Parts: sequence; C-alpha cells; structure tokens
Amino acid sequence: MTRTEHCQKIASAKRLDTLTKAIHALDLLSKTNSPITISSIAAKSGVSRSWLYNEPLIKTLIAGFSTPSDSQVSHLVSSLEQALDRIEKLEGELRSINQTIFSSSVNFQAN
Repeated sequence: MTRTEHCQKIASAKRLDTLTKAIHALDLLSKTNSPITISSIAAKSGVSRSWLYNEPLIKTLIAGFSTPSDSQVSHLVSSLEQALDRIEKLEGELRSINQTIFSSSVNFQAN
C-alpha cells in the first residue's frame, strides 16, 4: 500500500466516523422533537458546522426533516391571521387620525 492509499484509507475512515456521529445526533434530535439544524447537530455531535455544511448527505437528511407539521402550520396561520387583524385595526386608527388632522388643517386655513 502506498502512502497516498494509506492516507486515503485513513481519511475515509475518519469521514465515516464523523458522518456516524452526525447521523446519530440527527436521530437523537428527531426523537426528542428538537429543532434539526446544522448548529443543533454540531452541538449534539461535536462535529464542526463547516464540515456539516460541506457534507451533502447531511444537508439532504436535514431537508427531509424540515417539512413543518400540521400543528406548526396551523399555529403559523393563526399567528398570521392575528397579525393581519391587528394591522387592519391600526390602519383604521391611522385613517381616523389622518382625517382628524386634515379636518383641523382645513378649519385652521379657513380662519
């Protein structure tokens, strides 16, 4: 075995070990319903974020977990509806204030 082949074998073994750690962390995070992100996997596995970002398999696995659940979607829809109601209320208040200012301005200029 040449020196290059030996280095390649060691690098492959190290990659496999690192990949195993990352996948184990991903599995633990999914079982505990924790957020599955590069940062959370890095923290749980001890693998660097830069290595995880550069590993296509990990990015593919994370993408598979990124689909929101029905309850998350319902919560987001509810939050957006509440925000829209608040915006509509504030727009109404702003129109009323603008009308008052306009009326005051017209009355002031008339005198």
